[in-house]
Amino acid sequence: MSTFQKALSIRSKKLGILITDARTASRRSTRECSNILGISSREYSLIELGEKTPSLPQLEVLAFFFNIPIEHFWGNKAISEDMDFRLNSKALIKLREKVIGITIRQLRTETNVSLDELAEHLEITPTELKEFELGEKSIPFPMLDAILIALNSSISSVTDHRGQLGQWYLKQKVEKRFNGLPGEMQEFMAKPVNEPYIELAKKLSELPTNKLRSIAEGLLEITY
Repeated sequence: MSTFQKALSIRSKKLGILITDARTASRRSTRECSNILGISSREYSLIELGEKTPSLPQLEVLAFFFNIPIEHFWGNKAISEDMDFRLNSKALIKLREKVIGITIRQLRTETNVSLDELAEHLEITPTELKEFELGEKSIPFPMLDAILIALNSSISSVTDHRGQLGQWYLKQKVEKRFNGLPGEMQEFMAKPVNEPYIELAKKLSELPTNKLRSIAEGLLEITY
């Protein structure tokens, strides 16, 4: 085998590892992947083993299927190596229940509702409500909704905004908004050369109304 052929073989092996990792991260099966590519399970297995090299159109379909950037396949980093990908769900759920309980107790205190009063309204015991507030017992979602309504609040007051899941949710919202923009606007925002304009628009959006008015008046004076 020539040096060039060895290099191609190494590249295929590396690509196979990246594809396997991306598939595992997206929780897709090998059968799903072979079906989406229109090839046999055996052929797909050879791709992940690095013994068969996929074409660019096949990689594009896989990137779409795994919901990852196509550039991932010519990188050097596995998705599972990313700190944002790792999720200790058991510890996270326990922590979130503590935070939700604390938030409920704060809301109840702020609205001057006693533990006994709220428990009676919810038709549960004060002991059970206290367990909810201490994060010692999971709150069924319908019950959580009822508690928040009774305290003149909403689910948004207890959803994760800054944690790992919150950041993921924010990313999904941003992507959804971006995908909803007209094509020409998406193209404008995607060009690196336009980043200064986007950053300027961001800074302007954070200014108070009177400051914006002052800047607009100054621009009008310059144009006249």
